[in-house]
Amino acid sequence: MSEEKFIICPNCGAILEKEVQFCGFCGSDVTVKKSSYAQPQQPSYSQPSTQQYVGTPRQQIIQVIGAATQQQQADAKLKLAWSFAWLTFCGPTGIIFLILTIIYAMNAKKLGSTSPKIRQSILLAVVGTLLSIGSTILYVWYFWGFQF
Repeated sequence: MSEEKFIICPNCGAILEKEVQFCGFCGSDVTVKKSSYAQPQQPSYSQPSTQQYVGTPRQQIIQVIGAATQQQQADAKLKLAWSFAWLTFCGPTGIIFLILTIIYAMNAKKLGSTSPKIRQSILLAVVGTLLSIGSTILYVWYFWGFQF
């Protein structure tokens, strides 16, 4: 069994290196007194994210901030994809917006987004493109009198 390198401050819950005597965040004494009786087990808490953070507490904070920034970038790209998907309904330019929707949706997926809006935006863009092409063909046929 591997020995843990970090402890959790009993006062504020900060992650600290095992050798410290005082918490660097709240200043409380974190040394554990050894006794002859068995200590009750503390409940274990897990982070909501499946990502594991390693390193010093400062490195862990940087990793968490980096993950949050990456999620914000994915959300921004997904919003653009969703906007472009709706623009596919705007006439003959629908194909251009379909391509842009696919590009931004795939970029959001590469950044780690698992939102169902990725598939929904692509499906909406395909439907919008088909309808805009169909309406353009009907317009040309009806108003300009071309025979197909």
